[in-house]
Amino acid sequence: MKKVIMGVVIIGLGVLLAGCGSEAKLMVKPIKSVEKIVQFGAEKTDIYCPTGICQFSMSSNTSSKVTVNMFYSADKPFTKIEGVSVTGEQKSPVKMLSTHSFSLDLSSQSHDLSVQVVDYYR
Repeated sequence: MKKVIMGVVIIGLGVLLAGCGSEAKLMVKPIKSVEKIVQFGAEKTDIYCPTGICQFSMSSNTSSKVTVNMFYSADKPFTKIEGVSVTGEQKSPVKMLSTHSFSLDLSSQSHDLSVQVVDYYR
């Protein structure tokens, strides 16, 4: 009898745990001067902005730290990001990682964040 109850409990926990987790999804949409967006899962994206000034929106269905790499073209990354402006209900601090990349924290939210990036040598 104990084995049957234990089996039912284990199966029930497995079903509950499987239903709790949802696959993390990062949504990135161009707003202005974005030529191409390439996503690598829910934590990394490459943004191609030939003018050096662009704007895009980001949202996620789960909390995550997202790394954004900025490029003029496939073989030319931004030279030096001059500024990153984040607006929206959940304003996220930006951490510069290199001359052409930064990270920000996204939380599960109903509204998109608007991100504007400007390269110094545009």
